[in-house]
Amino acid sequence: MFDDISFEKAKVYLNKLNSKMTILSYIGFTRKYHDLDRHTCAYLKHHFQGADAVVGRNNRRCLLPIELIEERDFLFRIENFPASLNRLTQVTDRLKQSLRTQGILRFEVMQPVPLSIDSHQDLMMLLDLVNPQTNTLI
Repeated sequence: MFDDISFEKAKVYLNKLNSKMTILSYIGFTRKYHDLDRHTCAYLKHHFQGADAVVGRNNRRCLLPIELIEERDFLFRIENFPASLNRLTQVTDRLKQSLRTQGILRFEVMQPVPLSIDSHQDLMMLLDLVNPQTNTLI
């Protein structure tokens, strides 16, 4: 009925990513993303179409669709991935290799956290108090 797992947000580096995590945003990049050139802009627009970017432009941070990034922008993060980009949020060895090659190194993720023994015992006690036929407290 209940899994013994809850989830929490965390910030992790590429080498700590694992298949139990879901990437929420990309937040750490090599220097090539600090002053975007034409080639890097084209790569981002093509591979992250539909996502949002937080960039530095004219001494301000801007949240905008990735399609509106420009040369000379400073990329801070990529977030709000549409369902069509699930392949970029579900961690696999192939994705990790691609991210390493592209210089994308840090992430905000949702990761599983096992319940503590005390929490598990509390949950079991609560479940014992529920009438299984009516799903109401006894």
